[in-house]
Amino acid sequence: MIAHLDLDAFFVSVEQRDHPELRNQPVIVGFVTPQGMICNRGVVSAASYEVRKFGVYSGMSLWEAKKRCPDIIIISGNFGKYNEASKRMYEIIENYTPKIEPLGLDEVFMDFDDCEEFYNHDLTAVCQEIKERIKKKIGITGSIGLASNKVVAKVASEFQKPNGLTVVPFGKEAAFLAPLAVEKLYGVGPKIAQLLDLINIKTIGDLASIPMVVLKSWFGVFGEILSQRASGIDLRKVLPLSPPKSISRSITFSKDSNNRNYLLVNLRYLTEKIASQMRQEGVVSYCATVSIRNSDFQTYSHQKMFNHPLSSAKEIFEAVSFLLDEIWNQKTVLRLIGVSVSSLDSRLEQLTIFDNLTKRRAVEEEMDKIRKKFGFWSIRPASLVNTPDLQKD
Repeated sequence: MIAHLDLDAFFVSVEQRDHPELRNQPVIVGFVTPQGMICNRGVVSAASYEVRKFGVYSGMSLWEAKKRCPDIIIISGNFGKYNEASKRMYEIIENYTPKIEPLGLDEVFMDFDDCEEFYNHDLTAVCQEIKERIKKKIGITGSIGLASNKVVAKVASEFQKPNGLTVVPFGKEAAFLAPLAVEKLYGVGPKIAQLLDLINIKTIGDLASIPMVVLKSWFGVFGEILSQRASGIDLRKVLPLSPPKSISRSITFSKDSNNRNYLLVNLRYLTEKIASQMRQEGVVSYCATVSIRNSDFQTYSHQKMFNHPLSSAKEIFEAVSFLLDEIWNQKTVLRLIGVSVSSLDSRLEQLTIFDNLTKRRAVEEEMDKIRKKFGFWSIRPASLVNTPDLQKD
C-alpha cells in the first residue's frame, strides 16, 4: 500500500501556529516588503481554508485575491520556518518506512509494501499515528490518503481535508474515484477539464467510461494515461528523491525599473537565497543563468559554464551581474529578474584547493545558522540594508 501525506495549508498553518490571532481568519501568504508594503503583482503562495471559501487559491494574483475577499489578511512568508517544519515532518515519517518520495516541502509519498507484516497489516493505525505525531511535534495538521497506488492515494489525501485520513481498499479504486469531479484526478488541469466539460464529462467515472482509443485520439499518449488513472490504475513506483538538477529564484518588481543599481540589489538578494539552498543541498554549480522579463512580458535569458565550482553568494552574484550586462541594454524597463544555477555537483572536496573560497563558504555557513534561528534578514550584506521591494522571508 502507498500513502500520500499532504500538510494542510502548509505556509499559512505554520503562521497560524505561531500567531494565534490569525487562527480562523482569511489569511494568505503573499509578497509583503520589509516595510509592510503589499505587492499587487505578487501571487498567493498559500491560502487558509477560511479564505478559500471566497474562491482564493494558491497561484492567484494578490490583486484578484483582495478583490474576492476585501477583508483578507496578507502576511509575508518565512521560508526558514517552513523549511524547518518540513524537515521535522520528514524526520517523523522516516521512522515508518525507508521508501519515501518527496514532492516538495509539504507533500510526500510513502511506500509500505515491505512493511505491512511488520505493522500487522494495520496501516490505517500507522497513518493515524503519523498524523498525531505531526500535530504534536510540529503543531500543524496533515491529511493522508492510503491506497494501492500513487494516483488514488493522492486523490484520497484531498478527499477529507483538512486533517483527513481516507483509506481506499484494494479493488475499490475505481468505485472511489467514479463520483468525484473530473478535475480531482491528478493530471486533469483546468484546460483539460474545460475540454471534457464541453462533451459532458463531469466525473472521473464519466472519463473512465470513454474508450481508451477515443481518449488517445483526443489527447495522444496522455489519453492512455488518463484512461488508466480514471480507472484507478497507476503502475508508477515510489521513487527516492533524486539530486536537484537546478536551483532558481526570481522576483517580480512592484514597479517596472531600468535602474541598474536597483537590479543589482535584487540580483544580490536572489544569489544569497540560492547560495543558502546550495549549502543545504550540499552542492556546487558549474553553470549560472540570469533571466529578465520586460514590460511587454518578453523573457530573455543568458547563461555561462564555468571551469571552477560556484559555491558562495559573492561568486554567483559576480557571474550573473556580468551576464545581466550582456543581455540587458540598460534602457529596457524590466518587471522581473531571475537567477538559476545548474550543472550541480555534490563533490564538495574540490573546494579545499581554493583557500579563499573555503573561508568564504565557512562565513556563509555561519550566516545560515543565524538566519535559521532569527530569519533571513537578521544578517545580510551591506548592499541589502535598504531594500524596500524585497520580500521579507
